[in-house]
Amino acid sequence: AGVYQPAKQIEESKVPVAVASFLEKHTEVRTIALHLDNDYAGRRMAQALKAVLPSRYVIRDRPSPQGKDCNDYLCLKLGRQ
Repeated sequence: AGVYQPAKQIEESKVPVAVASFLEKHTEVRTIALHLDNDYAGRRMAQALKAVLPSRYVIRDRPSPQGKDCNDYLCLKLGRQ
């Protein structure tokens, strides 16, 4: 989740500025796929975004099935440590 910190009450979180700006510029977007880290911060960020983004978006939370993130998962699939 980088420097983003969801509010203690998840529903009071704000949409990160970069995400809000992107969505303003790309009004054709209807589906958002989240591939965030598989740690507390990444899971919390996904929870916050699902709670605060407008309902017009379909949000798909897709953390990697193994490892901390998508890069770890790719390395595991390729047999690289």
